[in-house]
Amino acid sequence: LGARACASPAEVAQHSDIVISLVSDRAQTEDIVFGGNGMFDHLRAGAILAIGSTLGPEPVQHIAHALAAKNVEVLDIPISGGIIAAREGRLSLMAGGTVETLARAHAVLAVFANQITRTGEAGTGQAAKLAHQLVFGLNVMALLEGLALGVAGGVDPAVMKEVLKQ
Repeated sequence: LGARACASPAEVAQHSDIVISLVSDRAQTEDIVFGGNGMFDHLRAGAILAIGSTLGPEPVQHIAHALAAKNVEVLDIPISGGIIAAREGRLSLMAGGTVETLARAHAVLAVFANQITRTGEAGTGQAAKLAHQLVFGLNVMALLEGLALGVAGGVDPAVMKEVLKQ
């Protein structure tokens, strides 16, 4: 796909039609886009910035709005799936952005994700990821509460584990 190492986000932007960012948080994302060595002044018209970090809708919408003035498209593609899925190219993306932008980036995203679900405009991938994490967290809590309830009722923990797997 033509990837190569670069010394800064600015250099990445100068040489890329599609940039995927995946950093820890909002501050790092804003730094690689707007910071002193950031991409903002170096992304070419028609380029795509795909933001993989889970940031929430507002930061992505802010970046998308700023880059729209430069004719740069933004996809928000928060990622779900874990380490094993990543190694196997089976991650899931909740993709916010235009249909056309997602279509242009699809071949690159499909290298590491086998499920790409368009959720709407930029920012909606973030909203979908937050909802996904809420449901996942609640399911984990319910599983643990069920396990504790069974054990409190006298069921061996190993047996409860088997019961809950069914």
